[in-house]
Amino acid sequence: MALYTVFFPFLLIYFVGYPKHRQQVRRRIAGTVLGAGLLLMIGCSWPLYIYQHVAPAAIMVARTEISSWGERHVKPVWFYAPFAAFTGIWALVALSSLVWPYARPRVQRYIPYLLALGWALLALLLLSLVPEKKERYMLPLMPPLALLVAGMLRFWEEAVATKQATRSDQWVLRAWGVILLVVCLAVPVFMLIIHLPGTKGPRLWAALVVFGLLGVYVLRQVVRLPRPTALTGASLTGMAALLVLLLPFYPLWERRRDNAGLRQMRDIRRHVALQRIPWYSLDTLHVKQVWAAGRAVPIWHLPATAISAPTTQGRLSEPVAVFSAAPLIPRLPLVWRRAGYSITQADSFYLGGKKESGYWYVGILARNAQNTH
Repeated sequence: MALYTVFFPFLLIYFVGYPKHRQQVRRRIAGTVLGAGLLLMIGCSWPLYIYQHVAPAAIMVARTEISSWGERHVKPVWFYAPFAAFTGIWALVALSSLVWPYARPRVQRYIPYLLALGWALLALLLLSLVPEKKERYMLPLMPPLALLVAGMLRFWEEAVATKQATRSDQWVLRAWGVILLVVCLAVPVFMLIIHLPGTKGPRLWAALVVFGLLGVYVLRQVVRLPRPTALTGASLTGMAALLVLLLPFYPLWERRRDNAGLRQMRDIRRHVALQRIPWYSLDTLHVKQVWAAGRAVPIWHLPATAISAPTTQGRLSEPVAVFSAAPLIPRLPLVWRRAGYSITQADSFYLGGKKESGYWYVGILARNAQNTH
């Protein structure tokens, strides 16, 4: 993903948009070939190591990931269109830096505007072509967007200091200040009206004081011509306060609409029959579930043509718990059944607080008593 959405867009814009760079590469073709060779050797070393040592597991995981691109979390092409809004409090600055007629003459003097803008837009296009889409997949857009935001802030800082800010610059800065002011007013109100443990009392008073003082400071900036450095400082202070005051309640806020009574991985930990036997997963278990399990849950792909288990001499010396994203009994290969092994479903759990989040099966794999000798 890093090569696809970060490195490739950067190289394409770097060479297509700047002919002089192509000329420099041609003049230093030997060094370029050597650098590319070293890059391939270092980049391919880890996949080659994985393929040599755990090839079956690597192939299975690769197939799962490839199939999930077109089957899971599928979103429309325009899903990433409002990507500038995901920069949070910097959204207006980021959006301003993307407007070519306005931003290019201002940002160009500090950063290569065409490179940063083309890098961001090409990465956006490549991300949009993949059917599977999630908000966190927009992370590769942040480096070029950060360059654009930095260039815009640097221009505003110098323009205000030298009194050369145009009317459009002043309107954008005031709009940014108004957004900050609204946030300062909204945070205490939000904490007052939500009904989550801990949002009242000392934490609410701290929010009133911090965001009240910050709101007064931002209001003074809005009344007169806002200074970019002041708005930047207010943004950083506000974000730090939000993290300190509201981040502890984020898990509670996420679970506010959960379905009651759904079994979770934490409930599986208390299952008596599963506590004293090893745990293995027939599919890739999300790291959140492994953390909730409180113990290692290594991946184990049941071989279809031979009896091979991660225990002594390749045989199951004791029952093991198996976790699966699909019904358990069809997962047991025929050769295992003929050897006297069977899977009995012992429990099940949901991956999240809603039924739509996914459902996993938990069973016990063991050899039948009449076949143990």
